[in-house]
Formats: sequence, C-alpha cells, structure tokens
Amino acid sequence: MSHTKRWMRMVAIALLVALAFTVIGTAVVANAQDGSGNAQPTRQAIVRQLAMALLDATESALNLTQADIVKEIAGGKTLTEVIKAHNGDVAAIQASAKAALTDKIKQAVADGKITQRQADALLGRLDTALDRMMNAQWPGQGDRRARLLQGAALGVLVRETAKQANLPQRDLLKELRSGKTLRQIATEHNADPTAIINAAVTNATTALNKLVANGKLKQEQANTLIAGLQGYFTKAMDMPNPLRNGSNANANTPNAMPAPEGTPSL
Repeated sequence: MSHTKRWMRMVAIALLVALAFTVIGTAVVANAQDGSGNAQPTRQAIVRQLAMALLDATESALNLTQADIVKEIAGGKTLTEVIKAHNGDVAAIQASAKAALTDKIKQAVADGKITQRQADALLGRLDTALDRMMNAQWPGQGDRRARLLQGAALGVLVRETAKQANLPQRDLLKELRSGKTLRQIATEHNADPTAIINAAVTNATTALNKLVANGKLKQEQANTLIAGLQGYFTKAMDMPNPLRNGSNANANTPNAMPAPEGTPSL
C-alpha cells in the first residue's frame, strides 16, 4: 500500500474512531472486563476494528472507495444514508462487518489475546455498537474536513512518540488514558519531545505533499496546513488525552490545525 493510500486510510479510520468514541463511549469496553487480571481490549482497539470492518464492508458492497465514503460522511451523512444513496443493502453490509468482526474476536481468543468471557461480552454488544456507528451523524459543528486532517495528524504524532519512546502504541495509549500528556510520556521514557515534534512535522509534511502530487490537495492548501503543523503538534504534546480532545476540537479553537478554504474531505 502506498504512503498516500495509507494516509487516506488513516484519515478514514480517524473519522470513524472519533465518531465511535462519541456514540459508543465506554460501554463496549466496560462489558468486556472479566476481573481475571488479563489484559482487556482497549476502547481504541475496539472502535478501530469496528471502523475498519464497516469501511471494508461498505467499500466491497458499493462502487466507492473508502475515501469517497468518508467524504460523504464528512458532508453530514450517516453510513446508512451513504449506503442507501448508492442503492446498497444496509442490512447486508452490517451483517458482513459483523461476520468479519466475529471472526477476529474468535481468532483473538484462539491466540490468547482475550478470554472467552471477554469475547462473549464483545459479541453481545456487537449489534448495538455497529448499529450506532451506522446511524450516528458526525458530532459537533465546525469544519469536518479540518477535523479529518487533524485526527490523521494526531495519529502521526502518537506513532512518532511511541517510536522514539520505545513504547508499544498500546502502552502509550494506556498512559494517555491515565491522564498523562505525550510530553510527559516522552520525557519519562528518555525521549526528546522536540525531536518527536520535528519528526512528526516531517512525516506529516511528506504525506501532505504526496496528496498534492496525487491531485487530492491543492498546493496552497497544503502550504497552509504545513505552516500550522509545528504549532499544532507542540500544543498537542501538552494536551491531556489528545486523541479524544483533538477529535472534538472545533477548527476555530487554539488547539486545532488551521483549515484553508476549500480543504477537501479525503
């Protein structure tokens, strides 16, 4: 998969993960706890798998790319509305996503990643979780397109922090949920926050330039976004739980990345 396609898929997942945090909350994870001391599935991991399954199932059923699907969602439609607008079978797509997720949950049990009790709890909530994600609208006001890019940019920063802190992303996310900032986590693990920010800026800039080269973004739009990366990443390093707060940030707040006029929904 090319860097540009990976970036576009990351944007798509960022949108649906943010949406899932809002409409599902902690219910799925809470019901997955078993008190056994075994590691329980994180909310981030759960909603990511929900999002990926829905995107894959919708893309397979419709003559649309995942970028096209996300573009329509960002315009205010629900997944159900997108599917109906293209004469798709909503029930069949949801059933396909459920089947894929059920297989993943069963495999996780077989691999010893989760217990059978956790799997049963997840499976028991699967229909409700998928239904909510299918029928929920993107929350809040402001520029949805900017939030897509902002969510993707946060993913770049989180991955770079995990890399330079020599931490698995799961462990880093656990520390974020405990209330620590990315800067605190980096410092505690002997990583340089400034070096992390600079590397994240470089990686995000490369991705944005590839979007320009592939006709997905205008050069002046990319220039505006790139100019705001350093400041945005610096603020995000000190933001408690940036993945949650960032996904709900209005494009006009100080913590948000600048959104040039006409920035496309990727």
